This record gives sequence, structure tokens and C-alpha cells, in this order.
Amino acid sequence: MSKRIHVLTHHEELAATGSDGVVVVIDVLFATSTLITAVDNGAREVLIAETEQEARILSRNVKGPVILGGEKQGKRLPDFDLGPVPLDYGRDVLFGKAVIYVSTNGTPAMIKAGRTGLPVLLASLRNAPATARYLGTASDDRDIYLLCSGSRGLLSLEDFVCAGHIAAHLRAWDPEFYNDAALAAMQVAESRPCLNWVSSGQVGRALVSHGLEHVVSFCSEIGTTDTVVALDGRRLVPMGNRER
Repeated sequence: MSKRIHVLTHHEELAATGSDGVVVVIDVLFATSTLITAVDNGAREVLIAETEQEARILSRNVKGPVILGGEKQGKRLPDFDLGPVPLDYGRDVLFGKAVIYVSTNGTPAMIKAGRTGLPVLLASLRNAPATARYLGTASDDRDIYLLCSGSRGLLSLEDFVCAGHIAAHLRAWDPEFYNDAALAAMQVAESRPCLNWVSSGQVGRALVSHGLEHVVSFCSEIGTTDTVVALDGRRLVPMGNRER
């Protein structure tokens, strides 16, 4: 078995990826949780942007109704339709509409991952088991890079825990094929319930202090969707809608 699992704690570590692998971008609070929710709730298409300016440009080139969503430094962008919180992306709000989303850490990490030339998937705790199952059957002998988007250049605990859960679901492989960060992430993830970890991290604590415990709880739920999402340029592609 030549397949290896690497947890990357910062996007700069993408420079060490090989030429044959798959990158899984994780941003539990909030980008990947929100984008996967948007796909689940019937958005006609979902696009990501690296900056607010790029989001506005993309919106002018999309036919039909468009929802602009996201944040900068945790705050909803002026004149955008929605902020970063996944619970705002309900079926009644966005069914049949295009969503264009931008965030401080998550979408730049996705775009940087795409520039490696490797396939890119998005993962949150909500689809972590489904993503792991997909990786186990669809990635052949390619290395798997679980990229934690983090916050302001630092590791986010919730992303590390999500990476640990994905790695743990692949435990049938020999431990020698995990890097040290993956082994550590698995031990952390399995030592406490997800909600405890997510609410303990810096971002989670800030949300709880602002009365957003219900949002933290939503993002901490593990395995609530079987949706597996890939990134194709700026567009999200549900993997069930194309051949694997």
C-alpha cells in the first residue's frame, strides 16, 4: 500500500505535496460547512471567490438569480445577501439560485489547493465520514492531503479535529502511512465529542460568547450528510452527479 495520509496544518504546507494526490480542504467554521449546506439545500450552482471584488465580478457573469454570501475577518460583507453562517443557507432561501461565496481563510485555501493541479474536495464534520468513504474507494494509491484552513494563519482546533475524524475513518490502512500530524489529529478527535472540541477552539469560543451556540452545534454534527463535493475551478461539483 503506497497511499499516505497527511494532515497539513497550514496552506503553506501545500508546497510539499507530490504530483499524484488529492487535497481535502477543511474550514469547519464556516466555509466548508456553509458551502456543503448550500449544495444540500438545492442551490442551482455554487461558486467560490478569493476576494470580495472577484465575487462581484463572478456575480455579473452568472445567469439568473444570484446570492452573494460570505465574510471578511468574520464580518458579513457590505451589501452581500448573506453572511458566513450555514443556517442562513436554507432551502427556502436559495433553492434554484446560484450562490457565490467568499471568506477570509476557507475560499483562499481552496483556490490555493486548486493551483496545485491536484483534485480538491471540501470537507466539514457534517460530511467527514462520507468524504472518507469516497477517498477510500476513489483515490486509488494517491496520497491524501487533509488541509486545515485555519484562522489568520494559525491552526484552528475544529479543522484539526475534522481532519482527525477523516483520517480515523481510514484506519484500516497501516499506521505507518500516516504523517505525525495525522496521528495526532486522530488521537485528539477521538478523545472528546466534536461539540466539546469545536466550542473550545478560539473561533468557537467567540461564537458562544455572542450567543451562537446553535451555530456551533450545527457545525459540530458529524456524518449528517452523504454529500461529497469537489472543486472544479471556482465551481463546486457534487460527486454523485458525475462518474467517479
